[in-house]
Amino acid sequence: MKHRIQFYVEDEEYRIMEAFAEHQSRSISNFIMHCALAEVRKRAKKQPDIRVYRERDRFPGYIYFVQSNGFVKIGLTAFLENRLKEIRRNSPSGLSLIKYYKTDNMAKEECKWQHIFQSKRITGEWFELDGNDIEYITSKTPQYNEDEEKIHKRIVFLLGLDYNVGEIKKE
Repeated sequence: MKHRIQFYVEDEEYRIMEAFAEHQSRSISNFIMHCALAEVRKRAKKQPDIRVYRERDRFPGYIYFVQSNGFVKIGLTAFLENRLKEIRRNSPSGLSLIKYYKTDNMAKEECKWQHIFQSKRITGEWFELDGNDIEYITSKTPQYNEDEEKIHKRIVFLLGLDYNVGEIKKE
């Protein structure tokens, strides 16, 4: 699986990275990826289950809550339909869309939700939530207006998902 990574650096920082990359006989993109992976691995060893939100990671997008095999995934994406298609394609069983909402700062929102349910984390972005947790999510997230409800139903229909907002699907 390939992932696109985008970030911004100052001109001076870029020139320094370019010089290091040239010194190590690497392309600049290869050098940057190597540095980024080293930093991620270093942080993961210190705090394996804690994601750190940084203000520079502020991007608009969606927070979504989907359920599969009794577990709930709390994630973020800029392209909701594409992400749900990918999750559905990689899920061994049915997938239920519990809730999603648009936000101006998806990284901060995802960190907030994952911190709230930290004690129920199974692995990565997957959590073992019960009905009370789902009620909490639906009560604390923005409610759909009429147009958003139509969009939600269209996504559920187009992707072949189960429509069970606010409830845990018994599998």
